[in-house]
Amino acid sequence: MQAERRKHVRYIPQKNAFAALGEKYTKVGKVKDIGMGGLAFNYIVGPEIPEGNSMVDVFLTDDAFHIHNLPCLIVYDVEVSESRADTRPADMLTIRRCAVRFTARSDEHKSQVRSFIETHTVGKAEDRFTP
Repeated sequence: MQAERRKHVRYIPQKNAFAALGEKYTKVGKVKDIGMGGLAFNYIVGPEIPEGNSMVDVFLTDDAFHIHNLPCLIVYDVEVSESRADTRPADMLTIRRCAVRFTARSDEHKSQVRSFIETHTVGKAEDRFTP
């Protein structure tokens, strides 16, 4: 079992929390967990974006919260098996999980992430996904 390397606790967001990665929102998906150091989200495969530094937006679908242009670095981007018994392999979409580490955040960004965690999460994330 791999030792946990995260410095910050991760939290489970409300069901309507999403992340959009890249200048043109190349990857958009549901946030799986978030902490002061970064987040992970699942998305349906789309166009590739270059690895390295990027920007991520975090938002709720009801427009109650939105963090714009949060600097980040992609930590991993891997395929996730999310098969269902009632889905035939030919009908399955490819789901991927992308994890990002927040980088070079302003005090405002730190405050926004802290506020998101305090008001829009439902508890600590217990399962630690490792690629």
